[in-house]
Amino acid sequence: MLRGSGAFAIVCVAGAALAGPAGAAAARPTAVTGAVENITQQTGTFTGTVDGNRRSTTYYFDYGPTADYGAQTTPTPTSDRRKAVRVVADVAGLQPYTRYHYRVVAYNADGRVRGRDRTFRTQAVPLGLTLSASPNPTLVGAPTTLVGTLAGTGNAGRRIRLQANAFPYLSGFNPVGNEVVTDAQGNFAVPILTLPVTTQFQVYVSAESQIASPIVTVGAAVRVTTRLKRIKRLRRAVSVRFAGRIAPARDGVLVELQRLRRDGQWRTVRRTIARHAAAAYSRYAQRVRVRRRGTYRVLVNSDGQYVSNVGRDVRVRVRVRRR
Repeated sequence: MLRGSGAFAIVCVAGAALAGPAGAAAARPTAVTGAVENITQQTGTFTGTVDGNRRSTTYYFDYGPTADYGAQTTPTPTSDRRKAVRVVADVAGLQPYTRYHYRVVAYNADGRVRGRDRTFRTQAVPLGLTLSASPNPTLVGAPTTLVGTLAGTGNAGRRIRLQANAFPYLSGFNPVGNEVVTDAQGNFAVPILTLPVTTQFQVYVSAESQIASPIVTVGAAVRVTTRLKRIKRLRRAVSVRFAGRIAPARDGVLVELQRLRRDGQWRTVRRTIARHAAAAYSRYAQRVRVRRRGTYRVLVNSDGQYVSNVGRDVRVRVRVRRR
């Protein structure tokens, strides 16, 4: 009896020892990783299900570009410890078009449980083109350079096609030169060796013609020369003759003689009309009485196939004639 009772006591103690861990395991939470909702280029909403097994339970989400994760959301208590509840966490600052790993993690006083690893990919950034020209305007027959950027996912190493539509813009856009390829940042440049008339330019992605830049108009500016001749010295002024050429010829356009004011603005002091001189150029000439020294220039107004331009700045000095 005593030996049997002792054996029974040993069995009972062993059973109690085994029951302890099993009871603790039963109180640990359960965690199921759900889908990611509201995915954008840089944000998303993690979801999952957590059951705290009637214990106060906290959850968070691990996430990162690999299964090592590296980041986590803020730990948050579940809303109800008596049953399984849906849990969510918003995340921002993600990289566009990137695959991420994530999982839900739940813990309470009896242990920590990790949901299974899942993955998702953020949205791609749509491709978009920008375009500008420098210089703009440029002189008739002179060069300019069109520069731009293809922004968005997959912008590196893409072929870009340039097209042009010259004034009066009736022939439509036609391809110009060879294709260029974007660099690692999506940048590209297209040199224009000579611009004969004002022209519209546009670029597009060769394989996807619907991805096009805004239209950029590059002005071909007339060339203006300026010569200065002192005609007559007066007592408190000097009579000066401004003259020069305008090329290509722009017979009949308005020519303005302007003086630089102290506030940095140009003020028109005389006007005249360009006269015919030859097939390639027009002439202008205008006399003005200068009472004090200053800086002058000639502005030639033009539009259409050639745009306005100014000649060089000239400095006029006035010496007062003493009696």
